Amino acid sequence: MTTFAYVFDDTEDRSDVAQFHIGELQNIDHWIADKAGSDSIKVRSRPGFRGLQKAVQAGDTLIVSSVDRLGVTPEELVEILQAFKAQGVRIVSAQEGFDLDSPDVKKTLQMVAKITTFNRAIIRALGSRE
Repeated sequence: MTTFAYVFDDTEDRSDVAQFHIGELQNIDHWIADKAGSDSIKVRSRPGFRGLQKAVQAGDTLIVSSVDRLGVTPEELVEILQAFKAQGVRIVSAQEGFDLDSPDVKKTLQMVAKITTFNRAIIRALGSRE
């Protein structure tokens, strides 16, 4: 089991690394970083993230500074979280201070996924009216 950290620096003057606690820094086996001029770039389009997806395996842990680093939109976030869950990867968010495998967080993510699905249905329905 390996521990990965994914950081995304979206500006020149800010570093995600500063958001990690010292204890977390000591337990990370591999750092994956992406830098971009805009945080509107889809996460799956980022080269570091693509490498991360290939590297993680069932039983691994992924630590992110904040859960929002895994999705530009709620839809993308839910899709990525579900993909990691299907792979058997545990996700921990340093800033929010929670493990995405905890029962309360799982329930919240299920609700977000349902809302996201509902939003997509509304958008499709409105689009078909035009």
